[in-house]
Amino acid sequence: MEVSDGTNHVKIPYEGPKVRFWNSNQTFNKASTCPWAHRAEIALVEKQIPFELALQIFQKKSEEFKEVYRSISPDPSARAKVPILEILDDEGKVNMRILESEVVTKFVASTWKDRGTDLIPPTPIDAANVEIFVHLFMSQVTPAMLTLMASGSAEECLPDFKKLCKGLLVVGRWFSMCRGNSWGISQPYFLGSRYSFAECLTTPFVVRILAQINHHRGINMLETCDKLGIPELRQWIEAVRDRESTLRTTPAVQSMIQVPPYLRKVFKTYKVDVSLQNKCIEESKEAFGGSFGDSEESWKNLITEGNRLNAATKLKGDSNGSNNPSYENVSGGKRYHANMTGFVARAGKRSVCHALTVLAGGSDDRGY
Repeated sequence: MEVSDGTNHVKIPYEGPKVRFWNSNQTFNKASTCPWAHRAEIALVEKQIPFELALQIFQKKSEEFKEVYRSISPDPSARAKVPILEILDDEGKVNMRILESEVVTKFVASTWKDRGTDLIPPTPIDAANVEIFVHLFMSQVTPAMLTLMASGSAEECLPDFKKLCKGLLVVGRWFSMCRGNSWGISQPYFLGSRYSFAECLTTPFVVRILAQINHHRGINMLETCDKLGIPELRQWIEAVRDRESTLRTTPAVQSMIQVPPYLRKVFKTYKVDVSLQNKCIEESKEAFGGSFGDSEESWKNLITEGNRLNAATKLKGDSNGSNNPSYENVSGGKRYHANMTGFVARAGKRSVCHALTVLAGGSDDRGY
């Protein structure tokens, strides 16, 4: 374990408990390589909390780190991940351990609410809007970066670039719906002039997307925002990129453009021609207005097919002898057994599971 002093960001006196922050390190400037842990580190810097930084090289995790993780993980078979936040007493004894990046970030924001930057949205509606903003960014924008990096050629990556364009349009639209015309140089953040955990939870991915897709795919996300007609989102990206807490905690560009080990086997080197980018951008803008109706029609077709299959399945079980009722469906005045297992098998396990996953809206809060 490499231990660094994480106190050089503190500007105001601190008399609280000692804090140890477990993070990963494989960079040129000793900053976090894990974007998930980076979220919590930004929060600590914003709150000006002095902390002992315990760094792990994630390919060579220490037994101490793995034991610390096992002591608090509800899943004993899970691989050890960062971040972990430890609260210690004056003698160095651990009083509390917390894991999961979003949980740690919000814990820091609420535990030291009156210190440093107040990261908690001021009203319930602001908090709700922030949660949706984070969800949209993490579900619509971040995955597109990974698929862009994994695509095998410039032609193969075009659908993924369109997904990125759509994600930026969705996030930009939510930005405008919540902010209206109240944005400008003095109000660059999601909550205007107020920096919050909306930024803490998304900034680590912003800086990595900016670096990786520009270097490896020749895609400039700021210029893409301009071409998509979402200048407020470009301003937000620039503001979070240039904030002091981001600059203090972000890996060097040389580190961020390294191909992640989990993508190395499928990664191909190429750039996407600007003319192809522009074509995708225009197509994405044109399709964005009609996507709502398309989604409704796709969902309607899925439900219609499911009801047809339900109606074909008799109350006592389907033709293969299964009798696994999950709910009943009324169709044509008759009550029929709806065998969900049979429906999944007929409709296609992959498509149904994907639909259920999207509906659940679960997050993928993982670390290295």
